[in-house]
Amino acid sequence: VPGRRWWPAVAAMRVVDRVYRLLARRVPTTVVGEEIARSYGAGLPTVLPITVSLVRAADVAPEVPARPWDGRLELLTVGRLEREKNPLLLVEALAELERMEPGRYHVTWVGRGPLQGDVLRLAERLGVRDRITLYGYVAFGEGLFELYRRANLFVHVSLTEGVPQVIVEALACGTPVVATDVGGVGAAFGAPGVALLVPPADRDALVTAIRQVVGDGASRDARTRKGLELVRGLTLEAESERVARFIARELAVE
Repeated sequence: VPGRRWWPAVAAMRVVDRVYRLLARRVPTTVVGEEIARSYGAGLPTVLPITVSLVRAADVAPEVPARPWDGRLELLTVGRLEREKNPLLLVEALAELERMEPGRYHVTWVGRGPLQGDVLRLAERLGVRDRITLYGYVAFGEGLFELYRRANLFVHVSLTEGVPQVIVEALACGTPVVATDVGGVGAAFGAPGVALLVPPADRDALVTAIRQVVGDGASRDARTRKGLELVRGLTLEAESERVARFIARELAVE
């Protein structure tokens, strides 16, 4: 939080959260991700961890897509240009990649927000303004999926997260993922071995991970294949069916 004046609001929200946790012991409760599930009582019959997903089964790539990896490489990220998404870190990583391999990497950022000017100014100062495109808002749908498919790599650099839907979308398109290990990201995508995770706010670790994915085709394809398998169980249809079964079971118990 920005300062101490926010502490009363934080305290109030902690009280609300405590009430919800107590309710979850008696009332059917869905929670997003395993991390929150643990704090709400993972294993309780009244608690169901879910992943928010709008990806349909028909949207999932049937196999690992063939992409060129020997020329210009497109890095894609999707999210608001706000502090918690940490967009300046990706600009710094891009500048380091440009220093190592001039002209090879380009970043497309889909989203908008108050840090757009900061991103452009930093990119200009670091000499990579021509290597980054701020795409603006793109509605969920085929246009967004096409951007995922065109990218060589999806990079997610947030400081805080639950279980990001954008990672599910990237995996569904067979796009390799490098992400910061925050919130529920590790349990959802790191433990299954589908995303390469790095500490938050660590430029050098991010650069190393990106180059590792680019340089190791066998490992990259293996992770992408696991990602497709994982996402087939996280589609809109699959998650809807899980929630429906959960509600029906709890109603039957009552």
